[in-house]
Amino acid sequence: MISMKVTLKLLPAVMLLLLACGSSSEEAGTTKGSTASTTSSADDLELPEEVNSLLARQYPGWRQPVLVAEVQKLVQNKKQGPLLVKGQFDDDNTQDLALQIRHEEQVLMLAFTQQDSAWQLHELKKDILFNERGNLKSLYYLYLAEPGTSIRNTETNKVLKTAKEAIAIGLDNQVNIFLYEGGQFIAYEAED
Repeated sequence: MISMKVTLKLLPAVMLLLLACGSSSEEAGTTKGSTASTTSSADDLELPEEVNSLLARQYPGWRQPVLVAEVQKLVQNKKQGPLLVKGQFDDDNTQDLALQIRHEEQVLMLAFTQQDSAWQLHELKKDILFNERGNLKSLYYLYLAEPGTSIRNTETNKVLKTAKEAIAIGLDNQVNIFLYEGGQFIAYEAED
């Protein structure tokens, strides 16, 4: 009988093998017939070399998480997501990105901004992965919040509209919008 420790070490390799061998679209986190503009799988991600280097240093062994099936329904009308979002989050007119990764048994939402030709890593959210019948999956999804998105400042309860693109991180129907302000990302509640 295989010990639990050995099983846990083999689980990532088995999951990767299932993805490589054409596992079901639910396990891969994409729907059949979907395009790269609405969903991203690990194979679709084209990250800049510097971003890959930052990820390898900060989160060795990182990979894309497997998503629960419900995520596809929540992002079906979004232009980008649920794993990768590209936009101009800061004010320097360069393309930035947000990425959902799995590192060990955690899911992380990360943002990368370019400043002076160098990429800066911002950790937006971290949580444990959901255990669905022995398979660790992410309940989260990302999408691009367009300028003009209604947000609520939870400290003042004031409703505002975004002036620029932002990162939306959702869990079920609860969405937080992360705006880049003063050199950092600030979380707001989505009002829409």
